[in-house]
Amino acid sequence: MKIVTVLIAVVISLKPLAAVADDPAWAPKDVGAAEVIPVSFKIESGWEYDGRIELPDPSVRRPWAVMILGGGLGTAIDWYIPDFMTIDGEATRDGDTIVRALLARGFVVMRWHAIHRDDPLFAADGLMMEVPKPPQTVEQAEQAMAAFRAKKVVPDDHIFLLGHSLGAARAAMLVDKHKDCPGVVMLAGASLIPTKLDVVREIEADSTEATERQSSTPSATERHQNVVRRLAEKRDAWRLPVDEGKTRLGTPWAADVLLKNRTPTLLMVGAEDERWLVESYAFTDHLRQSKHPDYTWRVFEGVGHNLGREIEADVSHGEYGIIAKSKVGPINEDVVKAAVNWLVHRAQD
Repeated sequence: MKIVTVLIAVVISLKPLAAVADDPAWAPKDVGAAEVIPVSFKIESGWEYDGRIELPDPSVRRPWAVMILGGGLGTAIDWYIPDFMTIDGEATRDGDTIVRALLARGFVVMRWHAIHRDDPLFAADGLMMEVPKPPQTVEQAEQAMAAFRAKKVVPDDHIFLLGHSLGAARAAMLVDKHKDCPGVVMLAGASLIPTKLDVVREIEADSTEATERQSSTPSATERHQNVVRRLAEKRDAWRLPVDEGKTRLGTPWAADVLLKNRTPTLLMVGAEDERWLVESYAFTDHLRQSKHPDYTWRVFEGVGHNLGREIEADVSHGEYGIIAKSKVGPINEDVVKAAVNWLVHRAQD
């Protein structure tokens, strides 16, 4: 049996209410679900998973929902990070924080425990889990969606998807199957487009150097937009051939799915998230050049893959030794506000 830390697949929490504190629709109190509907499902391997549908207060409830997908190969239902892994030394339950922000704006939310029921490794150590194979994580997302739709809480074409990292890529795979999806929010989306990554990195470095030569104090917006422009000029150098249009799972790339279906898309990434920032440049150029009708791309300065601050620090855990090279801080509250406001704008009754 293999092990993996849950740390690889989380978004870090913000303080309660910070996400929409300047929004008059946000009540000055903590927000929880008015009703919870349990769901469960089983994948072909026999592993069973538990989740829940959370309903907002009837006074604010919309006929719209958001299904949230954790990253990596699986997360606990609340995207838990223990205190010794965080900058401030306080444990976070990030899925719960995001859900409260959505509930406050009237969205029904579906989420699930992506660690299978009775996982012996997770039972012995809350940071460990039996690792599913990547195709099983896709099957898991599909079964979760089926379990959600079966409850008929909202119309099938009123379910948005919000995914982090590889969860964002799985969200696109769901769109390929459920073409009536009204929109996708990608937090640091991973593996979204086929590229020659090293070439993209070289183009990015050249662009950044040129930008700094032109101005001693270039704005962040200038720096990021210039990289995308340079990639557009050199597209033939970094794009992979058309016949490589499938991922290693045999599924279409997220970029191609979203373009084909013209799915409204919000992609947000941290400026310090080196690996996936580079891919977001390529993803943005691809969607712009293909004239995607509703695509928003935002880069947040000073944050990393989890869209929160990071500090360099060796994080050790029991017999496993060093399990991470950094500690992470609360997510930038503007990220959550941007996601919620984008969803509200597109959830027109």
